Amino acid sequence: MIGDSKKFKIKDTDDENGNKLTQHHKILLHKYTNISLQDASIEFLQLIRRSQISKINANQILLFIKRLLPCPNTAPSNMTNLLNYLNIFNYFTTRKICILCRKDLKHYQAKCNDCLMAECKHVAHILDTDILSLLTCVVSRLADQIQKYKDSFSNNTYQQPYDIPFAKQYQQLLIKYPEQNLLSLILHVDGASLVKSTKLKLWLFTASIVELPPNIRMKRQNMILISMYIGYTEPDVKLWLASSLTTINNLKKKGITDSY
Repeated sequence: MIGDSKKFKIKDTDDENGNKLTQHHKILLHKYTNISLQDASIEFLQLIRRSQISKINANQILLFIKRLLPCPNTAPSNMTNLLNYLNIFNYFTTRKICILCRKDLKHYQAKCNDCLMAECKHVAHILDTDILSLLTCVVSRLADQIQKYKDSFSNNTYQQPYDIPFAKQYQQLLIKYPEQNLLSLILHVDGASLVKSTKLKLWLFTASIVELPPNIRMKRQNMILISMYIGYTEPDVKLWLASSLTTINNLKKKGITDSY
């Protein structure tokens, strides 16, 4: 259960992003073309995604293109600048760990140098997200649906069978504390094989928002991705999720947003 959601106020990011994109659309790559910086950036991003080009190679291509264009030009010289132009944010923090000694590794290490028996398969990749930002985005986008569902639930107008654990107690909680703008999460852990030829697996730690109506609660765009674990063995839950669970507990104490 996340605490009172009225404690923090968020900005109207949709309007801000729209204004920025409009401004970018007026910026040309250089004075000898009618191609805008925005159009070129979007087309390049789509191209490298379809081609599955690595970030390192994409940076090299961008730098090469920038050098070919007339000077001065506004072409981004790396992927970070390109994504910033398009207001595409990186919500992930990546870390590598040795599953033998449980130590964090440098990003360039293929295996742990301290473990004599270490192999590449003993390295796991963990990608933690900015939970507050992602949760705020979803809640602000679906604020109306959340409030309507909570109203129907607390006013006993919701006639469908309960679809969450302890639903009766949750309903009583809403009735008992009508002034508390509560937000609740159901946490999920799922694993799947990435490739058939190896034992490499992807594990996801996600959350669904209880206050969303059941018909949209489990849709992919409404789920909160909290963390990912990529490795050859089943994850050590404490090693993988300790940081994420600490963040969730802090959000529970502080609250998140004034979005609805």
